[in-house]
Order: sequence, then structure tokens, then C-alpha cells
Amino acid sequence: MNLLVFDGGNQNTLAIVRHLGKSHKDLKIHCIIHNKISLAGYSKYIYKKHLLPSHKTKPSDFLAALLELIKTEKIDSLFPVGSASFSFCITHAAALSSVKTVLPPKESFEIAESKNLTHELAIAAKVPVPISIKIKNREELNNIDLPYPIVIKAPFEMGKNVVEYAKNKQELFSKFDAMCKAYNFKSPDFPILQEYVNGDGYGFFAYYKNGVSQCHFMHRRLREFPVTGGASTCAESVIIPELKELSENLMSTLNWNGAAMVEFKKDNRTNTYKLMEINPKFWGSLELAIVSGINFPEFVINDLQNKEQTFPTSYKKITFQWLINGEFLHICFRPKNFFAVLSKLFVSKNDIWLRDPLPNLLQFLLIPLRLKKK
Repeated sequence: MNLLVFDGGNQNTLAIVRHLGKSHKDLKIHCIIHNKISLAGYSKYIYKKHLLPSHKTKPSDFLAALLELIKTEKIDSLFPVGSASFSFCITHAAALSSVKTVLPPKESFEIAESKNLTHELAIAAKVPVPISIKIKNREELNNIDLPYPIVIKAPFEMGKNVVEYAKNKQELFSKFDAMCKAYNFKSPDFPILQEYVNGDGYGFFAYYKNGVSQCHFMHRRLREFPVTGGASTCAESVIIPELKELSENLMSTLNWNGAAMVEFKKDNRTNTYKLMEINPKFWGSLELAIVSGINFPEFVINDLQNKEQTFPTSYKKITFQWLINGEFLHICFRPKNFFAVLSKLFVSKNDIWLRDPLPNLLQFLLIPLRLKKK
């Protein structure tokens, strides 16, 4: 089977490639990269890597190159990873009909991708949400009735964490303007203003077939980077019935197909789980689920090959650390957590693969660039 995996620069794509490559010796994994320093492109489990134009900035060029690649390499199936890749495959489903892809319905994806539509869906499903305000023009910032700090976040899924925190009105205006300028946000899609929820982050992850949940996984975020709110650098698997119930109530109306993540924060003031967003894609902490026994990429491969599969009904309690591209960066900004990070090294799993060292070496070499961006 010739499998084409998108988003070779993503950390979770590397996890997908490694675990599938290790388990399927006969699987030829092709990987799309958009620059020569894409992590997954250096994995020994990649059969071929292909440098293509960006599907975000040059979608027409990307589609033409993708169709040619499918033809010349005899690609059987596509494996989108990030939200933009899923969006592209859904939008161009007719043109890509010669290959198999596990995709959610277009209408459901659009709801999950939109923070505003997700918020409305949650209210209808009686799932707690932070107080959120959608403004029609910049002048309305003067009348915002939210306590500081105020969260300023992208109105839809960006494929990365686009969020700022304003401590006062001056910061609210300056950071709002900077975000609009950087991402060309304008009416009616201005950034969303939201109450700040102080508490731990939780995730519910599930695999669906035509609206029916086949299996699920949950985790609690222990540390993250950026430290003000970002991808997990350390997380643990958990089992929380309330989190499962809230998430399934939310997702039950979407007729979902494939994998999805529902992200919450537990409000320290009220002990209430509040919905942050739905991630209609594969998430950054995917490898924790895999090593805990819920192998989402394997479910996709089985469906692409029309294999009968039995889904696991339980998973192991695991703590996982993303070391070079996560924990190290975290302690650069939160040195007080050094011993907490160190103590977990002896009891947790991590993303260092001695049998596949080049991607981790590249992560190490890119540390100065990551620090400069922050």
C-alpha cells in the first residue's frame, strides 16, 4: 500500500510515521513536506518525501502537484494530519476521488473548525463554555464586560495556537490589532474575546465511524509550551466519566467520521469542565494515546484497507514527555519546574527514538529558532 501522509513538519506527523512504519513493514509511507527541515521527512520510516507548494498559500499549485504525485507514485490513500490538510481534502474530495481518505462530513467539519459555531453547538448540547464575546467592529472593545485577563483567540482553527492574553484595556486594543494585522482577521471574522479560565487542560479523543464512537481516550495536560498556553510538553492519561459524557453529548450531533479531539479546561473556581474547542484533526499529544494503547493512526489504516477491526475498550495509565521540542523549551521559560521535569524522566514515556535518531537531532538543532520565535 502506498500511503501519502500530509504535514511532514508536524510533531504529531512524526509520531504517525514512526508508529505506522514500525508496525507495517510492507507499508510504503510517502510524506508531503513544504520545506527541507520538516521533521517527519528525516524519519527512517519514510519511503519517499515530496516537496510540494503550500496548500495554504498556493492551493491550486498544490492540487496540481498532488494529483501528479498520486499518479506517478501510484498512491492508494491519503492521510491528512492538520486542520488545513483536512479542509483541503474535504474541499477537493471530487478531484481526489481516485484515492481513499477517512474524512468527516463537510458540514460537521465546518462547525468544528469555527470557534463561534462550536460555541453555539455547545450551548445547545448543554456543555459548559467560557463567556465569549463576538464583536462586529473594533469600537466595541470599549464596552467589553469581562474581567481581566481577557483571552483573545482566532475565530477558527488555524493549525496552530493563535491566542493572546490582555491584562488591561491598552493591551486589549494593541494585541487585538496585532492579531488582526498578522492574520488578516476582519469583520465578520474578528478574533473572539473570552473569559480566562484558570485551571488544568483536559482532552477527550475519539474515533468515529459514521457518527458512532468506536473508542476513546482522555488526558490531562501537566505542562505546556508556550507556558501561557500551548501544546503539551508533558501529559498523562486519565479516566473521567464526566468528561466523556460532556464530549459525547457535544459530538453526537455532528455525525463525525474519523478522529477528533475535544479540549476542555477545568475551572478552579467552580470545578466545572469548560469547553475550549473541537480539534477536527490529529492533535499534538497524539503519541500519548498511542503508547497508552489507543492507536488512532492504526484505526485509520484499517479503515483505508477495509479491514475488520476490534477497538480497545480500555487503556493504560501513562505519563508522556515531549522532551527536546517541549520540556526543554518549557523550563527555559519556567526554570522553577526543572525538578518536576527531571522527576518525570524516570517514570514516563517520551518521544526520543534511538532507532530513529535524525528527527530528534533536528529538533535539537532547531531549538535556537524556537526560542527566537518566543
